[in-house]
Amino acid sequence: AATEIALTTVVAPVVGLRGRIVNGLDFSLFYRGEFSVPFDITIDSRIADRVVKVHVQSRTLYTPTVWGAGLAVKPTPRLRLALDAAWEQWGRFSGSVVQIDGQLPTVGTPPIATLNPPQSLTRFFDIITVRAGAEWDFYQSMDARLTARLGLRVEPTPIPPQRGATNLADADKLGASLGFGLAWGPLRIDLHVDAFFLGTIRVDKDPARIIDESTTA
Repeated sequence: AATEIALTTVVAPVVGLRGRIVNGLDFSLFYRGEFSVPFDITIDSRIADRVVKVHVQSRTLYTPTVWGAGLAVKPTPRLRLALDAAWEQWGRFSGSVVQIDGQLPTVGTPPIATLNPPQSLTRFFDIITVRAGAEWDFYQSMDARLTARLGLRVEPTPIPPQRGATNLADADKLGASLGFGLAWGPLRIDLHVDAFFLGTIRVDKDPARIIDESTTA
């Protein structure tokens, strides 16, 4: 058997801009380019006197193009608040993670069967994610500072209702984080916990769509 694996080097830009509107009020703009790691596998093997050929293409670690903006305000010397929103362009993702084609030996005529399953017809949605955070220095002296941090984020799912042949499980998500920090001279210690809460979803399948999507390449 012979296996060939092709990996492609991918570069995606990440750009950010930060500025000050007035004293105590800052803004930021950011952009992150679409990123994924494609790989290509070709397998040539022989079973008895029959040749088996399989070709697999996939995209892993996919993240969409993201445009965003944020604001940070310092209403008191010890309190900092931040809010940002991001437009994630999941609509550009085909929804097909793995593509397979090839030839398999069969019993009878024809002796070779073509392997070419239909691709996913799922089209994702663009989403808007929102994040908010607060940081409070609840203790401060000449040498030390103790800080508490709280964060919340809302992330809707980019996956449409799964009424057809595909079964991609996801739901709208609410995230929360809590952290504490210690600054003591040159020493910095930060601890935090993070949690995601997923909403409940119900999927009602449409038999007509399942048949249509399973037989259309």
